[in-house]
Parts: sequence; structure tokens; C-alpha cells
Amino acid sequence: MDIMDGGISLRESNKIFFATIIIMGLVVILTTAGSISFLYHTAVDEQKERLIEVVKNQAKYIHIFHEANSVHGSDMDLETHRSHGNELQTFFNHLNESSSADQKQSKRLVLNFYVAEKLGDHVRYYTGTPQMTAHPVPYPTLRGKPMGLALNGKTDVLETTDHLGNKIICSFTFVQSVGVGIVAKIFLKDIRRPFIKTAIITYTGALLLLLLSSFFIKLTVSPLAARLEKQRHELKKINKNLHKLATTDSLTALYNRQHFNQQLNNTIHISKRHNQKISLILFDIDNFKKINDDLGHPSGDAVLKELSVLIKGSLRKIDVLARWGGEEFIILTIGNNERDVHFLAQKLCEIIAQHHFTINQQVTCSFGCTMYCNGEDIDDFIGRADDALYEAKNRGRNQVVSK
Repeated sequence: MDIMDGGISLRESNKIFFATIIIMGLVVILTTAGSISFLYHTAVDEQKERLIEVVKNQAKYIHIFHEANSVHGSDMDLETHRSHGNELQTFFNHLNESSSADQKQSKRLVLNFYVAEKLGDHVRYYTGTPQMTAHPVPYPTLRGKPMGLALNGKTDVLETTDHLGNKIICSFTFVQSVGVGIVAKIFLKDIRRPFIKTAIITYTGALLLLLLSSFFIKLTVSPLAARLEKQRHELKKINKNLHKLATTDSLTALYNRQHFNQQLNNTIHISKRHNQKISLILFDIDNFKKINDDLGHPSGDAVLKELSVLIKGSLRKIDVLARWGGEEFIILTIGNNERDVHFLAQKLCEIIAQHHFTINQQVTCSFGCTMYCNGEDIDDFIGRADDALYEAKNRGRNQVVSK
């Protein structure tokens, strides 16, 4: 098992880092949005209560209208009442001045008062914006709107839209004695404005804080992650070398005997499931001891390495070649019948005999071949190949025997 199977790479740590930042950002956004939404709805409810108080206080305005009506007569319109009553004129001037002062200080909440009178099919505004007070407004355009409801004799507090399409919270009432409608309203945009500003400031601050903390974390974590990544690659390389040392022969770079036995066991289990034929070719170098004695062990090692390269280049990728021990080698083949295995061994025998080795003398090998019999013990399987090899040697070497 790889030492670093449970490790986290630099790329994976970056993914985790950015995922954490995104989750933190979403948490900040949702938390702030929820808090601002709660505060906004609380403010709306507070302004509704404020308007209810305004409705109660409108009694003094109504009283002023009643006094004007009793003094000047009920047949006068509101404009005539204003021209004859200093108190009524002062009242309107006060409303207009308060409205103008509030409009100039647009950063705070503005409570707008509107007073209007129905004159036939039109309605005249006496307070409000210059556009509203300049010309009469057709009454049909006010139907269903606060002023239209007030002039229709109704009193209420509600959240709706005015005749210009603005969303508002308003209270409205009707002064029957002089036929005047009074509307006090707050634009919802005026309530929203400070919350929008707060949201922008909060989100901007949270984003900057998140980016700064992310940058700090990145500066702190990145060097550590880089070192861990470097160590991971080094350990992976060491692990690979250890695996190579554990499974290969140091001289020939072929699989060693232990790893070959593992491969053979695995192949036998697979062959049983898929009904595949498997076979062994065991061979060794003829008179190898004489090569070592006459030319020295370095020359013998050179023959072993040269032979390994030669045989490996003549086999299929699915064939398994290993150094069995000393001058002995073994081949595991899959899917070949007995005739094909014998033909392969004969071909290898001829290739070796015809090859010009660097020791400047002929090198030959003897081969023993056998097929696996279902259910037999692995030792019996290998022992039969070994018996065939010794028979080839007894027959004069440099030949192939199958059993």
C-alpha cells in the first residue's frame, strides 16, 4: 500500500480552501440578509404604529377645518376657507414647510402629509409636491388609491401604492364638514434606503474581511501545503523504489522469485474463472559455472543481464519473465496451448544460440515446458517444469522438453 494513499495534494488542499471560502461567504451573505430583512420588517411595523398615532393626532387638524367651516360657512370651498382664516392658512404653511424641510434632509425618514378636495370630476391637492399642487388631478385616477378612498369617506391604515405607483404605508381620513381628504404616508423606499445602505456597507466589509482573512490564510497555509506536497512526491518516489526493490532482481531488473510466485497465484485464480490455459517455461544457462570460472563473475553477470534483455524483447507484454535463481529463469504464459508453448520455447532457444554475446563465445540454454492442470498444487506445477528442464539437460542441453 502506498504510504501517501491517505495524503492530501496541493491541488486538493486548494480546492478545500476555496470551497471553505465560498461556504463562509454564503454564510455571511445569508446571515446578513436574514438580519437586514428582519430589521426591515420590524421598521415597517413600527412605521405602521407611527401612522396610527398620526391618525389619532389628526383630530386637531380636523378641528381646525370644523372651526373654519363654522366661521365661514359650509358653502365655501377649501381655497376660500384658506383666504378667510389665518389659523387654517398657518396650518397649511406649516405642513408645506415641514414637508420641504423633510425633503431636503432626504437621508432620514420622511412623513408626507397630503390634503386634497374634490371639485367635481377633479381633485385639487393643497399640500404635496409642486407637480401635485400645480394642477387638479382627474378623480378617476385616484379610485382605489389612498386619497381616492379618503375622498370617498373612508378611514384606514394600510400598505399599498399611490396613484404614481410608489409603494407606501399610509393612513387616510375624510373631513366631512369641509369635504377634505387627508393622507399621511411614508414611502417604503425611504424605509428601505438605510437598510440598503447598511446591506452594502455590511456586505462590502464582510467581503473585504473575508478576502483579507483568505489572503492571510493562503500566505500561512500555502508554504506548508507546498512542503507537504514536496514531501508527498518524495515519499511516493521512495515508495516506488521500495516496491521495485521488493519485486525485482537487482542485477537483471526482472521480477524476482517472490513476486513471480504472487503473479502465478493471481493468474491461476483468474484462469479458473475465465477457463484460460496457463503454462510455464523454465530455462537456465548451459555450463554457466564454466563461464564464471574461465572469464570471471563480472562476465557471468554480463551474460545474465544481456540474456534478460534478449528474452524480454522476444515475449508478449502479458507474459511474465522472472529470474528464478542463479542462472535459472522462468516464464509464465497465458492463453497458449501445449504446441504454442513448445514452439515459443524452441524459438527462444534458437535466438539465444544465435546471439553474439559480449563475452565472444556462444551461450546456450536448456528449456523445460509444462501446462497447468486444473486443481493441481502450484509446487507440482513448477516441479513438472523443473523435471522437463533437467531432462533437456540430460539429453545434451540446448534443447526443449515438454511434459
